[in-house]
Amino acid sequence: MIVGGLSIGLVIGLTGPLGSVLSVGPHHSAAAAVRPNVLLILTDDQRAGTQVAMPTVMDELVGAGTSYPNAFVPTSWCCPSRVSLLTGKFAHNTGVWENASSSAWGAWSAFAKGGEETDTLATRLDAAGYRTGLFGKYVNDVTDVGEELLPPGWDEWNAFLSGNYSRYRLSTDTRPIVAERRYLTDELTDRTVDFIESTPEDEPFFALYSPFAPHYPYDPGPYAGATHRAGLLDDLREATNFPSPSTNQEDMSSYPRWMGKLQVTDEWNVDRRPNPVGSLTVTDVVERQADTLMGVDAGISRMLTSLRQTGRLDNTLIVFVSDNGYAWGEHRLQGKNTPYDVSVRVPLIMRYDGVLDAGVIDDRVVAANVDVHASILQMTGVEPARIDGISVRDPRPRDGVVMEAMRWSGWRGRPAYCGYRTADRLFVRYSNGEEELYDYTVDPFELNNIASDPAYATQRAALHRATRQACAPTPPGFAWDSRETRLRPPTEVTATWSGDRKVIITWRAPSSVGRVLPTYLVYEGRRPVGRPVCALESIRLTRGLACRVQLREDPTAEGARTPWFVVVAVNGDQRAAAPAVTPDLGG
Repeated sequence: MIVGGLSIGLVIGLTGPLGSVLSVGPHHSAAAAVRPNVLLILTDDQRAGTQVAMPTVMDELVGAGTSYPNAFVPTSWCCPSRVSLLTGKFAHNTGVWENASSSAWGAWSAFAKGGEETDTLATRLDAAGYRTGLFGKYVNDVTDVGEELLPPGWDEWNAFLSGNYSRYRLSTDTRPIVAERRYLTDELTDRTVDFIESTPEDEPFFALYSPFAPHYPYDPGPYAGATHRAGLLDDLREATNFPSPSTNQEDMSSYPRWMGKLQVTDEWNVDRRPNPVGSLTVTDVVERQADTLMGVDAGISRMLTSLRQTGRLDNTLIVFVSDNGYAWGEHRLQGKNTPYDVSVRVPLIMRYDGVLDAGVIDDRVVAANVDVHASILQMTGVEPARIDGISVRDPRPRDGVVMEAMRWSGWRGRPAYCGYRTADRLFVRYSNGEEELYDYTVDPFELNNIASDPAYATQRAALHRATRQACAPTPPGFAWDSRETRLRPPTEVTATWSGDRKVIITWRAPSSVGRVLPTYLVYEGRRPVGRPVCALESIRLTRGLACRVQLREDPTAEGARTPWFVVVAVNGDQRAAAPAVTPDLGG
């Protein structure tokens, strides 16, 4: 395992030794049965509780599978969470903290250039003889590479590149975004069903069905009004506690300073841009998201029908999960990327007939991405990599999950944070030293920050220790104290010859850089001297961690010198250089 278990001796009403990483349990014997097919359903921005308004999910997955109500994502943002699901590693080990490629730690560029894309669920299962297929969203910002991209491990690649529910671009398209197309959720369902039915009977498959729903702009298309017609809106509101005492709450005095600018409003303005379907209220968003999920539910029904008709249902592991939760005005917040319950708690249901109990609620704490990764590999009998995940079949459950995020430069201005979430506690420390502590047994809506309450001093201290051990390396922009963090050099440095006298240098940015984010300089030569050929700031990159250098001469020509390159991290007076690299000119 990447990070050792924690041994802290807490006395805060938790069971077992507190630990963020435990070893994966014994593998399901592949000799005992044919390896199961895997259908992984990954929705986008679906908060916990909304699954009650999905009839097929409730009947066929909840009723016939195991539900995990204490499933939390450690980093509540699309790209970091999805990368953790694919790799089985927390963000502090993948180095992917952001959605945007305009960050040294953001999006597909950080994922691929950091080397993490070469060892994923897809590569592991593909190597084990599975036919693999992706249908929908992969990770953010693969648009630039588009049809040229085929990530390792995927046999079928139907990735959503850009657009929305009715005007979109897929990796299989040879055209740009065009006017109205078939509703995206239905199109992805068609392709997933075709994949299931075209897979030979003697070959196991891994299908990742990753619809855009219920993501912004919340366009339900042909499913508009479906939740209301099914009479499920009241059930949804009750299951999601909407509205709750924290929705547009009046008193914000106990919350961190960064939340002071938040306003009471019924208008939905998280994206600060016109919605294609017009102005929306928070209630509009709730209902529209629910309707988009009715489309997903209809797709799941078709997939289950296909599995039955092809005789595969009894030997298919079905996992239903979301990449993060979503706030509907709680604490005046809209959206995600915060440590609060509505942002980090997600639906998680698994069905595997004869292996996982049917109609059962398992209230263990689950890291709803890395543990899903570990569970899939454990139940398919495939050996995992060095991962942070714990299978849900491991008899030693987690006591808690690390909460971590780099600073958010968006309009909310949230600082970086490290924290720890258990079934009934949340502790968070921000990079500016502010802290939060909530006791869900008496305060389920996080209305009373008790971080400075003497009655909770022992628990706060224990959770502080747990956080320091679990949140390591720390997120970019976070430091535990004011002492300067020692700057580390870039890693995974590569130089790739692309012809026409061009070389592309890529690298991986270290996570633990302290509160001030470094700049990266690229020098041509064996030492970092002279004028750099490239200078990139951590947050204002344009194409990810890559420097494209036009050489003065063709290095493949007879008698030409071999080019060398050095990448240096710079932070004030600190400089940390990686070893020099030279491109392979034989390709």
